Amino acid sequence: MSNDRDRLARGDLVIGAERYDHVGAPPGLVDALREDNLESVQPPEGPRIGEVPRELITHEQQARFLPSPRRNPWKEIQRFADRIAEVDAHQQKLAAESARIAEELRMAPAHDGDALSTWELTGRKGPKPEPTVPALERRAQELSRAIAGMDRRRGEVLAEKAAFVERRRGRLIKDAEKAAAAARTAYEQAVAAAERARSELEAVRQSGLWAHLYPVEEQHLLEVPRGIAGNQREPLVKAGLNGPVEVGRLWQLLRDDAAFLERGLSAEQRALIGPDDDPRRATWVETPEGRRRAREELDRQIAAFRADIGRDPRSREELEVWRGEHQLVPR
Repeated sequence: MSNDRDRLARGDLVIGAERYDHVGAPPGLVDALREDNLESVQPPEGPRIGEVPRELITHEQQARFLPSPRRNPWKEIQRFADRIAEVDAHQQKLAAESARIAEELRMAPAHDGDALSTWELTGRKGPKPEPTVPALERRAQELSRAIAGMDRRRGEVLAEKAAFVERRRGRLIKDAEKAAAAARTAYEQAVAAAERARSELEAVRQSGLWAHLYPVEEQHLLEVPRGIAGNQREPLVKAGLNGPVEVGRLWQLLRDDAAFLERGLSAEQRALIGPDDDPRRATWVETPEGRRRAREELDRQIAAFRADIGRDPRSREELEVWRGEHQLVPR
Protein backbone atom coordinates (compact mmCIF):
# COMPACT_ATOMS: atom_id res chain seq x y z
CA MET A 1 0.00 0.00 0.00
CA SER A 2 3.06 2.28 0.13
CA ASN A 3 2.62 3.33 -3.51
CA ASP A 4 -1.03 4.12 -2.87
CA ARG A 5 -0.11 6.18 0.16
CA ASP A 6 2.22 8.18 -2.03
CA ARG A 7 -0.75 8.98 -4.29
CA LEU A 8 -2.97 10.17 -1.45
CA ALA A 9 -4.74 13.44 -2.15
CA ARG A 10 -2.95 16.37 -0.60
CA GLY A 11 -6.01 16.87 1.57
CA ASP A 12 -4.97 13.84 3.67
CA LEU A 13 -2.22 14.10 6.23
CA VAL A 14 0.22 11.19 6.38
CA ILE A 15 2.54 10.91 9.39
CA GLY A 16 4.74 7.84 9.50
CA ALA A 17 2.46 4.90 8.70
CA GLU A 18 -0.70 6.71 9.82
CA ARG A 19 -3.23 8.39 7.56
CA TYR A 20 -5.63 10.96 8.97
CA ASP A 21 -8.92 12.07 7.44
CA HIS A 22 -9.62 15.79 7.60
CA VAL A 23 -12.58 18.10 7.49
CA GLY A 24 -13.74 18.51 3.92
CA ALA A 25 -12.13 15.40 2.43
CA PRO A 26 -13.14 14.87 -1.22
CA PRO A 27 -16.34 12.81 -1.58
CA GLY A 28 -15.60 9.10 -1.83
CA LEU A 29 -12.08 9.33 -0.49
CA VAL A 30 -12.55 6.93 2.43
CA ASP A 31 -14.34 4.34 0.26
CA ALA A 32 -11.67 4.69 -2.41
CA LEU A 33 -8.98 4.00 0.19
CA ARG A 34 -10.79 0.88 1.36
CA GLU A 35 -11.23 -0.35 -2.20
CA ASP A 36 -7.63 0.44 -3.17
CA ASN A 37 -8.90 2.75 -5.92
CA LEU A 38 -7.40 6.14 -5.14
CA GLU A 39 -7.37 7.15 -8.80
CA SER A 40 -11.16 7.55 -8.62
CA VAL A 41 -10.86 10.50 -6.27
CA GLN A 42 -9.79 13.94 -7.49
CA PRO A 43 -7.39 15.72 -5.12
CA PRO A 44 -8.52 19.00 -3.55
CA GLU A 45 -7.50 22.21 -5.28
CA GLY A 46 -4.95 23.36 -2.75
CA PRO A 47 -3.55 23.07 0.77
CA ARG A 48 -5.78 23.81 3.71
CA ILE A 49 -5.23 24.45 7.40
CA GLY A 50 -3.86 21.33 9.04
CA GLU A 51 -2.01 19.93 6.04
CA VAL A 52 1.35 19.81 7.74
CA PRO A 53 4.08 17.96 5.84
CA ARG A 54 6.24 16.24 8.39
CA GLU A 55 9.37 17.85 7.02
CA LEU A 56 8.00 21.26 8.07
CA ILE A 57 7.96 20.27 11.73
CA THR A 58 11.60 21.17 12.26
CA HIS A 59 13.05 23.19 15.12
CA GLU A 60 13.01 26.33 12.95
CA GLN A 61 9.36 25.80 11.97
CA GLN A 62 7.92 24.72 15.30
CA ALA A 63 6.93 28.14 16.66
CA ARG A 64 3.86 28.38 14.41
CA PHE A 65 2.55 25.00 15.61
CA LEU A 66 3.10 25.56 19.34
CA PRO A 67 0.25 27.94 20.26
CA SER A 68 -2.92 26.64 21.87
CA PRO A 69 -5.94 28.74 22.84
CA ARG A 70 -5.53 30.73 26.06
CA ARG A 71 -8.91 29.40 27.20
CA ASN A 72 -8.52 25.74 26.32
CA PRO A 73 -11.69 23.66 26.86
CA TRP A 74 -10.33 20.56 25.12
CA LYS A 75 -8.58 17.87 27.16
CA GLU A 76 -7.02 16.43 24.00
CA ILE A 77 -5.29 19.71 23.17
CA GLN A 78 -4.12 19.99 26.76
CA ARG A 79 -2.56 16.54 26.55
CA PHE A 80 -0.52 17.67 23.56
CA ALA A 81 0.59 20.71 25.56
CA ASP A 82 1.55 18.47 28.50
CA ARG A 83 3.59 16.20 26.25
CA ILE A 84 5.39 19.18 24.73
CA ALA A 85 6.07 20.54 28.24
CA GLU A 86 7.60 17.18 29.17
CA VAL A 87 9.88 17.30 26.13
CA ASP A 88 10.82 20.88 26.98
CA ALA A 89 11.65 19.97 30.57
CA HIS A 90 13.96 17.16 29.46
CA GLN A 91 15.57 19.40 26.86
CA GLN A 92 16.18 22.12 29.43
CA LYS A 93 17.95 19.61 31.71
CA LEU A 94 20.08 18.48 28.79
CA ALA A 95 20.85 22.08 27.85
CA ALA A 96 21.87 22.87 31.43
CA GLU A 97 24.24 19.89 31.46
CA SER A 98 25.54 20.89 28.04
CA ALA A 99 26.37 24.36 29.33
CA ARG A 100 28.16 22.86 32.34
CA ILE A 101 30.15 20.47 30.12
CA ALA A 102 31.06 23.34 27.80
CA GLU A 103 32.46 25.29 30.75
CA GLU A 104 34.40 22.25 31.98
CA LEU A 105 35.70 21.67 28.46
CA ARG A 106 36.87 25.27 28.29
CA MET A 107 38.87 24.80 31.51
CA ALA A 108 39.93 21.20 30.82
CA PRO A 109 43.25 21.87 29.02
CA ALA A 110 44.50 23.96 31.94
CA HIS A 111 43.30 21.45 34.52
CA ASP A 112 44.87 18.57 32.58
CA GLY A 113 48.12 20.51 32.30
CA ASP A 114 48.13 21.24 36.04
CA ALA A 115 47.51 17.59 36.88
CA LEU A 116 50.25 16.42 34.52
CA SER A 117 52.79 18.97 35.80
CA THR A 118 52.04 17.99 39.42
CA TRP A 119 52.59 14.34 38.50
CA GLU A 120 55.94 15.23 36.91
CA LEU A 121 57.06 17.39 39.85
CA THR A 122 56.30 14.64 42.35
CA GLY A 123 58.53 12.19 40.58
CA ARG A 124 55.80 10.58 38.55
CA LYS A 125 54.41 8.88 41.58
CA GLY A 126 51.18 7.02 41.04
CA PRO A 127 49.33 6.53 37.78
CA LYS A 128 49.73 9.14 35.07
CA PRO A 129 46.72 11.51 35.01
CA GLU A 130 44.38 10.80 32.12
CA PRO A 131 43.34 13.76 29.98
CA THR A 132 39.72 14.79 30.58
CA VAL A 133 39.21 16.56 27.24
CA PRO A 134 38.29 13.45 25.15
CA ALA A 135 35.62 12.28 27.62
CA LEU A 136 34.17 15.78 27.89
CA GLU A 137 34.10 16.14 24.10
CA ARG A 138 32.27 12.81 23.77
CA ARG A 139 29.72 13.86 26.37
CA ALA A 140 29.25 17.25 24.67
CA GLN A 141 28.55 15.47 21.37
CA GLU A 142 26.11 13.10 23.07
CA LEU A 143 24.25 16.01 24.64
CA SER A 144 24.14 17.87 21.33
CA ARG A 145 22.58 14.84 19.65
CA ALA A 146 20.11 14.38 22.52
CA ILE A 147 19.04 18.03 22.37
CA ALA A 148 18.49 17.75 18.62
CA GLY A 149 16.55 14.53 19.25
CA MET A 150 14.27 16.42 21.63
CA ASP A 151 13.55 18.89 18.84
CA ARG A 152 12.45 15.95 16.70
CA ARG A 153 10.31 14.52 19.52
CA ARG A 154 8.62 17.90 19.90
CA GLY A 155 8.08 17.99 16.14
CA GLU A 156 6.42 14.58 16.25
CA VAL A 157 4.01 15.72 18.97
CA LEU A 158 3.23 18.87 17.01
CA ALA A 159 2.56 16.82 13.89
CA GLU A 160 0.13 14.68 15.89
CA LYS A 161 -1.49 17.85 17.22
CA ALA A 162 -1.90 19.25 13.71
CA ALA A 163 -3.40 15.97 12.53
CA PHE A 164 -5.82 15.87 15.45
CA VAL A 165 -6.97 19.44 14.83
CA GLU A 166 -7.48 18.66 11.16
CA ARG A 167 -9.57 15.58 11.91
CA ARG A 168 -11.61 17.30 14.62
CA ARG A 169 -11.73 20.83 13.26
CA GLY A 170 -15.48 20.83 12.74
CA ARG A 171 -16.17 19.76 16.33
CA LEU A 172 -13.60 22.20 17.73
CA ILE A 173 -15.20 25.07 15.83
CA LYS A 174 -18.69 24.12 17.01
CA ASP A 175 -17.48 23.85 20.60
CA ALA A 176 -15.77 27.23 20.41
CA GLU A 177 -18.79 28.90 18.78
CA LYS A 178 -21.14 27.49 21.42
CA ALA A 179 -18.85 28.75 24.20
CA ALA A 180 -18.53 32.15 22.48
CA ALA A 181 -22.31 32.50 22.24
CA ALA A 182 -22.63 31.74 25.96
CA ALA A 183 -19.83 34.18 26.81
CA ARG A 184 -21.45 36.88 24.69
CA THR A 185 -24.73 36.38 26.54
CA ALA A 186 -22.90 36.71 29.85
CA TYR A 187 -21.13 39.86 28.60
CA GLU A 188 -24.41 41.44 27.46
CA GLN A 189 -26.06 40.53 30.76
CA ALA A 190 -23.18 42.20 32.58
CA VAL A 191 -23.61 45.30 30.39
CA ALA A 192 -27.33 45.36 31.18
CA ALA A 193 -26.56 44.99 34.90
CA ALA A 194 -24.02 47.81 34.70
CA GLU A 195 -26.57 49.94 32.85
CA ARG A 196 -29.13 49.41 35.62
CA ALA A 197 -26.53 50.01 38.33
CA ARG A 198 -25.46 53.30 36.74
CA SER A 199 -29.06 54.42 36.42
CA GLU A 200 -29.62 53.63 40.09
CA LEU A 201 -26.48 55.52 41.12
CA GLU A 202 -27.54 58.50 39.01
CA ALA A 203 -30.97 58.54 40.70
CA VAL A 204 -29.42 58.34 44.16
CA ARG A 205 -26.99 61.13 43.36
CA GLN A 206 -29.88 63.27 42.08
CA SER A 207 -31.53 62.83 45.47
CA GLY A 208 -28.37 64.14 47.10
CA LEU A 209 -28.28 67.17 44.79
CA TRP A 210 -31.92 67.87 45.59
CA ALA A 211 -31.12 67.72 49.32
CA HIS A 212 -28.31 70.23 48.80
CA LEU A 213 -30.05 72.72 46.50
CA TYR A 214 -33.85 72.60 46.95
CA PRO A 215 -35.59 74.97 46.24
CA VAL A 216 -33.07 76.37 43.74
CA GLU A 217 -34.59 78.45 40.96
CA GLU A 218 -32.68 76.80 38.07
CA GLN A 219 -34.21 73.31 37.90
CA HIS A 220 -31.35 71.86 35.82
CA LEU A 221 -29.09 72.26 38.84
CA LEU A 222 -31.05 69.48 40.54
CA GLU A 223 -29.96 67.01 37.85
CA VAL A 224 -26.73 65.02 37.55
CA PRO A 225 -24.59 66.40 34.68
CA ARG A 226 -25.22 64.34 31.55
CA GLY A 227 -22.73 62.14 29.73
CA ILE A 228 -20.06 59.70 30.82
CA ALA A 229 -18.14 61.17 33.78
CA GLY A 230 -20.26 64.28 33.36
CA ASN A 231 -18.43 64.87 30.06
CA GLN A 232 -15.54 66.33 32.03
CA ARG A 233 -12.41 66.66 29.95
CA GLU A 234 -9.82 64.99 32.19
CA PRO A 235 -11.41 61.51 32.53
CA LEU A 236 -12.37 61.49 28.84
CA VAL A 237 -8.83 62.37 27.76
CA LYS A 238 -7.50 59.61 30.04
CA ALA A 239 -9.72 57.19 28.14
CA GLY A 240 -8.34 58.43 24.82
CA LEU A 241 -11.51 60.33 23.91
CA ASN A 242 -11.52 63.84 22.51
CA GLY A 243 -15.19 64.68 22.98
CA PRO A 244 -18.29 64.02 25.10
CA VAL A 245 -19.84 60.56 25.18
CA GLU A 246 -23.54 60.01 25.64
CA VAL A 247 -24.37 57.28 28.12
CA GLY A 248 -26.63 55.42 25.72
CA ARG A 249 -23.88 55.28 23.10
CA LEU A 250 -21.52 53.70 25.61
CA TRP A 251 -23.92 50.82 26.28
CA GLN A 252 -24.49 50.35 22.54
CA LEU A 253 -20.75 50.37 21.93
CA LEU A 254 -20.28 47.61 24.51
CA ARG A 255 -23.06 45.55 22.93
CA ASP A 256 -21.44 46.01 19.52
CA ASP A 257 -18.17 44.93 21.10
CA ALA A 258 -19.85 41.76 22.40
CA ALA A 259 -21.20 41.01 18.91
CA PHE A 260 -17.77 41.52 17.36
CA LEU A 261 -16.00 39.38 19.94
CA GLU A 262 -18.36 36.50 19.22
CA ARG A 263 -17.85 36.33 15.45
CA GLY A 264 -15.67 39.25 14.29
CA LEU A 265 -12.68 38.81 11.95
CA SER A 266 -9.81 40.99 10.82
CA ALA A 267 -9.30 41.45 7.09
CA GLU A 268 -6.46 38.91 7.09
CA GLN A 269 -8.52 36.40 9.07
CA ARG A 270 -11.48 36.81 6.73
CA ALA A 271 -9.22 36.25 3.71
CA LEU A 272 -8.05 32.94 5.21
CA ILE A 273 -11.29 31.67 6.71
CA GLY A 274 -13.69 32.92 4.06
CA PRO A 275 -16.91 34.92 4.32
CA ASP A 276 -19.00 31.97 5.44
CA ASP A 277 -16.63 30.87 8.23
CA ASP A 278 -16.28 27.48 6.50
CA PRO A 279 -13.01 25.92 7.74
CA ARG A 280 -12.69 24.00 4.46
CA ARG A 281 -12.21 27.31 2.64
CA ALA A 282 -9.25 28.25 4.81
CA THR A 283 -5.73 28.32 3.42
CA TRP A 284 -2.32 28.72 4.95
CA VAL A 285 -1.09 32.26 4.63
CA GLU A 286 2.34 30.81 3.82
CA THR A 287 1.03 29.03 0.73
CA PRO A 288 0.68 30.67 -2.71
CA GLU A 289 -3.10 30.19 -2.47
CA GLY A 290 -3.22 31.83 0.95
CA ARG A 291 -1.11 34.77 -0.19
CA ARG A 292 -3.23 35.17 -3.32
CA ARG A 293 -6.47 35.23 -1.38
CA ALA A 294 -5.07 37.67 1.18
CA ARG A 295 -3.94 40.01 -1.63
CA GLU A 296 -7.31 39.78 -3.36
CA GLU A 297 -9.18 40.56 -0.15
CA LEU A 298 -6.88 43.48 0.61
CA ASP A 299 -7.24 44.85 -2.93
CA ARG A 300 -11.02 44.56 -2.67
CA GLN A 301 -11.09 46.51 0.59
CA ILE A 302 -8.74 49.20 -0.73
CA ALA A 303 -10.98 49.63 -3.79
CA ALA A 304 -14.05 49.98 -1.55
CA PHE A 305 -12.20 52.49 0.65
CA ARG A 306 -11.18 54.49 -2.44
CA ALA A 307 -14.75 54.55 -3.73
CA ASP A 308 -16.03 55.78 -0.36
CA ILE A 309 -13.30 58.25 0.65
CA GLY A 310 -11.87 59.30 -2.71
CA ARG A 311 -8.28 58.24 -2.00
CA ASP A 312 -6.23 55.23 -0.98
CA PRO A 313 -5.83 54.48 2.75
CA ARG A 314 -2.66 55.94 4.26
CA SER A 315 -2.03 52.91 6.47
CA ARG A 316 -3.29 49.44 7.29
CA GLU A 317 -4.63 50.83 10.57
CA GLU A 318 -6.73 53.44 8.73
CA LEU A 319 -8.15 50.71 6.50
CA GLU A 320 -8.99 48.55 9.53
CA VAL A 321 -10.82 51.43 11.23
CA TRP A 322 -12.79 52.16 8.06
CA ARG A 323 -13.68 48.49 7.61
CA GLY A 324 -14.95 48.25 11.17
CA GLU A 325 -17.15 51.30 10.64
CA HIS A 326 -18.65 50.02 7.37
CA GLN A 327 -19.13 46.31 8.02
CA LEU A 328 -22.03 44.72 9.85
CA VAL A 329 -20.87 42.17 12.41
CA PRO A 330 -22.57 38.80 11.84
CA ARG A 331 -24.61 37.62 14.77
